[in-house]
Amino acid sequence: MYADHCMKSKVHSPAHSKGRSRRQWRPETSGDTAIIRLFICGLCLLIALSLPLHAAEAAPMPLILFNTKLQNPDLTLPRIHPWRAERPGDPFPSSDVILLSVQEGNILRVAMYYPEMDELEQQIDYWNGSGIDVTGLPAALLRDEEDSAIFGDSLILKPYVRPHAFLGSEEWPYGIWWQRVHGNYYRVIVYRDWLICSEYLMTEKDGQDVTWFLGEGFDTPGWKPFSGYWGGNVTLYPAQGIYTLIPVMEKDLPPDFPEGLVRWIP
Repeated sequence: MYADHCMKSKVHSPAHSKGRSRRQWRPETSGDTAIIRLFICGLCLLIALSLPLHAAEAAPMPLILFNTKLQNPDLTLPRIHPWRAERPGDPFPSSDVILLSVQEGNILRVAMYYPEMDELEQQIDYWNGSGIDVTGLPAALLRDEEDSAIFGDSLILKPYVRPHAFLGSEEWPYGIWWQRVHGNYYRVIVYRDWLICSEYLMTEKDGQDVTWFLGEGFDTPGWKPFSGYWGGNVTLYPAQGIYTLIPVMEKDLPPDFPEGLVRWIP
């Protein structure tokens, strides 16, 4: 109908249509079109210029884990804290201990190494919602304060335990928190009270799929109920089967594991 109407208009008054087209439509439309095209070009340019920035912002931050042994005990590394000068009541333990920290949101993850033993001796999460960057601040653990830590002159932080599931027995109770990192690989933290017994990148030792019951993490599990125990490895008993999670270090990663997704320090 619309096509027939347009055709009839052309047949009955071609001169009038052409004249009106020249006088009214063409000059106004060509000006508007130029402005619209200029606006679209500018918008496209802005989008193109912003793409690399957004891509960089969207890149995931690497998961930083502590090595079980001091691979690079360089005391000038920014994440290693110089020892806080001794004052009455602190520090504890002795000043030959190396304290290393990583800030993760409001959680400050702290590892303690004894250089003479060349190994990770203790690891604790602290709640640091102060907004203070503790990088490079002198630090120490406080005596008789349930492993509270002090950074700089006055920032005292208390141990923090993430919400977790129960693991173990009444005699040997543990807590387990987990987060899927990639595929069948999970970051797993095992707590005893506020102390971290182990924090590793882990996967099932026989390649069995654990995503169906561990899901994306503690907050979004797949099949929630399971029991298990910790003994270096983590053995889990969901609705069916037995699954054993074993630690994975950098040398154990498969070739298709995304590069830079996990880092081990120091």
